[in-house]
Amino acid sequence: MTRIRKTGTILTAILLGYIAFTYLAVLAVDFLNLFDIQGLLLDRNVKVPLLWYLLFAEEGPTEIFQYLSNIASVFVLGILAGAMLVKKSPLTKYFLIFGVAMGLLLLEDTGNLRHMIRSTITHLLGMEEGFRSLLGIGVEVAIYGLFGFLMLFSLYKIRHVVLAFPRVLKFLLVGYAFYALAAMLSASRNFMNWYSNLGEAIIERLNLRAMDAWVVGGDALMDEFGRRLGFFLIDTLFEEALELIGAGLIFIGLLTLLLSLKENGFRHK
Repeated sequence: MTRIRKTGTILTAILLGYIAFTYLAVLAVDFLNLFDIQGLLLDRNVKVPLLWYLLFAEEGPTEIFQYLSNIASVFVLGILAGAMLVKKSPLTKYFLIFGVAMGLLLLEDTGNLRHMIRSTITHLLGMEEGFRSLLGIGVEVAIYGLFGFLMLFSLYKIRHVVLAFPRVLKFLLVGYAFYALAAMLSASRNFMNWYSNLGEAIIERLNLRAMDAWVVGGDALMDEFGRRLGFFLIDTLFEEALELIGAGLIFIGLLTLLLSLKENGFRHK
C-alpha cells in the first residue's frame, strides 16, 4: 500500500508542479516581461506572442495533457470493468458507465461536442446561432449535467469499493469538483459576456496593454475569432488549468483504485 500511496503522491506532485511552473513562467514572461522574452516572441513573428496563450490555448500543451489524462482514465476503467467481469461482479456495468462518461467527456474536449449539439438544436429551432443565446447556454449546461450525472451515478453504485480506499474517494471527488467548476464556468461564459468583461478588467487594472505583446496578441485574436483578449485570458489561462487539475486527479484516483484492487486480487465487498 505504501508503494501505491507513493505513486499517487508523485503523480499529484507532477500535476500540480506543472500548473505551478507554467503559472510562474506566465507571470515572469507575460506580466513582468523579465529578460524581454516578449520581445523575442515579437521578433519571431509569433501570431499571439503571449506565453499564457501558447501554453493554455486549444490544442496547446495543457489541453493535450488533459486529453491524455482522460484517455488514461478510460483505459483504466476498461481494465477495471474487465476485471469485474472476470469476477462476475454486478459492478461491471457501473465501471462501464463511468468509462462511457469519461469517453464522452474526452469527445467533448477534443471535438467540442457540445458546440455542435448546441448549434444543431438552435438551428433546428430557427434561433439565432449565437454564442450568447440563452438556449445555447442551457444546452451546454444540460450536456455537462448529463456527463456529471453519469459519473456520479456510477461512483455511487461502486461506493462500497471506493470507500475501502479513502484516498481514492478524495482524488475522485476533488477532481470531479474541479471539472464541474470548469464546466459550469465554460457553459456560462457568454452570459452577459462575463468572461470578456472580467478578463478586460484584469488587463486594464494591470495596464497590460502598455506592453506591445498584449496589443499584438489582442489584435490577432480579434481578427481571427472576433473576441476581445480578455475572453481568452479567462477561457484559457484559468479554465484550462481547472480542467487539467480535474482530469488529472480523476485519473490518479482511478489508477490508485486499480492498483489497490489488484493488490488484493480484485476482491471487494
